[in-house]
Amino acid sequence: RPMLERRAASIHLHIDGDQGPSSGVVANTALRATSSLLGHTNGHQASAVVKASIETLDESQGWEQVEHCRWLAEKAAEWTQYQYRYAIPTRLVECLAEGQDAAQPTARHTTLAAMITTVFTSSTPLVNLSTSDIISSLISITLRRVTVSPNDSLLPALVECISSLGTHVYYADQIQDLAGELISRLVIVEASGVPGAGKGSREHARTQAVRCLLAGLLGLIHAADLHDAGKDADDDKKFSTSPTLPGPAEQRTSHEGQIRPSRRTKVTPEVWQDTVSLVCDHEYAVRADYAKALVEYIENEIPKLADKSDADGVRRPRPLAEGPTQQSNTLKTMLYGDTTTRFLHALHAHLYALATCSKLGLHGGSSTSTSSSERTTPTNGDDSSARGGGESSANERRSVNFPSRSRRTSLVSRMLRGAPSRLLPSAHIAADFSDFGNILAVMTALHEQLPVRGLLTGIPMLIALENASRVEGSFDASTAPVLRSIKELVARTWLVLGKVWQASTVTEIAQQVRLLHEYAVRADYAEVSVREHACVHSSQYILLSRTRSWRGRLCMSVGAASSLVSARPCSARSQHSAFQIDHFTLHCSCWGIPTVHTGVSTRCALCDGIAGGGG
Repeated sequence: RPMLERRAASIHLHIDGDQGPSSGVVANTALRATSSLLGHTNGHQASAVVKASIETLDESQGWEQVEHCRWLAEKAAEWTQYQYRYAIPTRLVECLAEGQDAAQPTARHTTLAAMITTVFTSSTPLVNLSTSDIISSLISITLRRVTVSPNDSLLPALVECISSLGTHVYYADQIQDLAGELISRLVIVEASGVPGAGKGSREHARTQAVRCLLAGLLGLIHAADLHDAGKDADDDKKFSTSPTLPGPAEQRTSHEGQIRPSRRTKVTPEVWQDTVSLVCDHEYAVRADYAKALVEYIENEIPKLADKSDADGVRRPRPLAEGPTQQSNTLKTMLYGDTTTRFLHALHAHLYALATCSKLGLHGGSSTSTSSSERTTPTNGDDSSARGGGESSANERRSVNFPSRSRRTSLVSRMLRGAPSRLLPSAHIAADFSDFGNILAVMTALHEQLPVRGLLTGIPMLIALENASRVEGSFDASTAPVLRSIKELVARTWLVLGKVWQASTVTEIAQQVRLLHEYAVRADYAEVSVREHACVHSSQYILLSRTRSWRGRLCMSVGAASSLVSARPCSARSQHSAFQIDHFTLHCSCWGIPTVHTGVSTRCALCDGIAGGGG
């Protein structure tokens, strides 16, 4: 044919009567070209294509079309060759980091964060992705946005980005490694705050940063449990590339229904234990958020006895290992306890400190709920990091910018040593009343999920907490509600123990103690005579009242665990009738735990001696 006839029609000149291609045809042609281009690129070239797409969105002001941008990011990852898909989210994170210092988040920031989340939560797997580098960059961006403004509107989207990294598990220890990265940054922020924050907003920025990292940590674990680790063969057909743009109603397809048990390593208590000090943080918002995360961890993540499953999700018995290394580890576990037991000991110590201390936090800062200055936290004489009163605050800030593990351990130990063995009549507790509810939620989850180890590690804490609430003499009006809260906490915990172990006697006694506490509140500590004492006795459990004021007490002895397991009713119980008993108080020589003499011998579980004589 002649060249004139073979020449393509000009796209610039319009001829009357001719109709050019529609916008849909042009869009589909462009998408096919982009798909073909990404299908033949390597990692560097795919990153360049993403950069060009972002520049086009900048020029056309296309960031407002969030759903379109999310679809484009998901398809870009799908169209790219399998081994180079990592370049798509990596470039998106780099573009997000370029504008992290903006005073106010723009549509570009929020849309980029949504695109990153979409790529990570899509059904398209990403190999060769450096999840550690990605989460480190996202954490840095989050902390930077907190520095700019603690109430920045981009923070929820960044937390969602961090959580989405748990959707696809590429190796067994991925979630544990990512959680360890989050926890390490969380520990630094807890002790040192957010670097670069202004003096006026430093504490607010620290609180918000800790809460964001906690939310990301919890979301990371949830994402790993809720989403599938791989893509089914049916997904290749169902979610294949479409030759046309999707309609408004089908632009996004939810994959959240694909729930499958993940084959990953659980986050070990040894890794999580570094966060336990947040139980005693001086900000209530941090304490409340951490209590929620702690309950979730105990219920769903902490390893339990015989919790060993094969790759198919079926639990099978494991043969005993007889090697010298395994025997050495078993002996060490018998002597010092496994990681879960050590975690539970640390957790109970911090819960006790929260319920009894007048000052909370690693730096001894007073909580906003207390105004007491009568009791100070003792300092550690061996701590080389302790500061004298004459040193400047600037030097102190420089000293905690990079806190070592030993220094942080010293600060935590100093805080725990400040917990009193017995509350003073004028004591002011830093914990809010809601904290006691959070403690009960943690203790309930602990005893329900880890009944044996929870019993062995929790009974001493309950005994110590009950002993601390036995205030001698008259106490301030502000102390009475705290004491009632502690007693209610102890009684409810024993109620949980009775239900878990199916010990009807313990459950009945705990219910009676709760009723008596409620009666004491309603009666407003009405005065009663010396002979009007309420005594409810069962084995080692004794409810005792003062001689002048009706103040119900639940005296927990060390023999509680054996009584709990046996759950035998006390033979002397029928001899007691409320408000009609003459008795006198004895004290055990080893723990000073009061008992009641009613003509029946009372044996101490520790000294194994018969309590008698004197009163």
